[in-house]
Amino acid sequence: HPTITRTPKKPDDACAQATITVPPTVIARQNQHFPFGTTKHGKSMDRRSAVERSNAYLETHYARVQRGFVRQTGLARHLLFLGFAAAVVNLHLIDGYHERLAEPKPRAKRRTQTDFSA
Repeated sequence: HPTITRTPKKPDDACAQATITVPPTVIARQNQHFPFGTTKHGKSMDRRSAVERSNAYLETHYARVQRGFVRQTGLARHLLFLGFAAAVVNLHLIDGYHERLAEPKPRAKRRTQTDFSA
């Protein structure tokens, strides 16, 4: 435990008051850009969701890019590798989209009177 050799005669104002008021300039970076619940806020959150989904594709679903996955030095080499990885993910997504378009959707079986009587 630290020992206090000199105790202050009068504590600072921050230690004596019950609440502290922080001006908006101090926490301006943490403020939301758009009010919660508005259309702009929803679009901003959708954009973030798309970015998180893209990161998940790169990290887990398609490319499995993780820390230590590739042993390269230099920013240019890493950016080139990530560019190729993003291109591969995009090709996978495009292939999946075309496969879903090519598959005919099965029609639901029409119910008859005998289906209800059991």
